[in-house]
Amino acid sequence: MSKRRAQGAAEIEESDAPAVGDVVKLVAGGPNMTVREVRQGLVATEWTDGARQAQTASFPSDSLRLVRRAGAADTKADDASAETETA
Repeated sequence: MSKRRAQGAAEIEESDAPAVGDVVKLVAGGPNMTVREVRQGLVATEWTDGARQAQTASFPSDSLRLVRRAGAADTKADDASAETETA
């Protein structure tokens, strides 16, 4: 049984919290980002911008949504979706 915690108007399952290696994106949209570190509610991420330059930033965990768990099989549908959403 997973624990639940209140997060504003929504409840988030702790098992849904980002983990290192997961792919996430901002709830508001933007590129897919890889989680590099999770510490005290902040998630350090890394992604490649349109100019193929590595970018890094940290975000509150509640501002992110999970795209794919680390180790989950990549599919062409995931890749096509990522390309469409970052274009």
